[in-house]
Amino acid sequence: MFVPVASIIVIDFYWLRRGDYLQGDGHSRDIEPTALGAWAVGAGIALLGSAGLLRLTGVAALDALLVTALLYVLLRWRSRGYRAAPSHVDV
Repeated sequence: MFVPVASIIVIDFYWLRRGDYLQGDGHSRDIEPTALGAWAVGAGIALLGSAGLLRLTGVAALDALLVTALLYVLLRWRSRGYRAAPSHVDV
């Protein structure tokens, strides 16, 4: 269960936010739905892998790490890509 969390933290800190974690008073304000979804899928992959029901690399922890990282990046990219653009244009 911890491997998917580690994957999300590493991707979020080093690639998506590039170390810019402290905003305002340094406290997190919201739960990131994309991170929660990626974690749930990664945890499922880890459980299936450790039960021997799913094998991608042969190592359940590595399977969970890779799937979670890829899914988190895709979900974050998709959520940013479909946000509404501003309705006005500054001239």
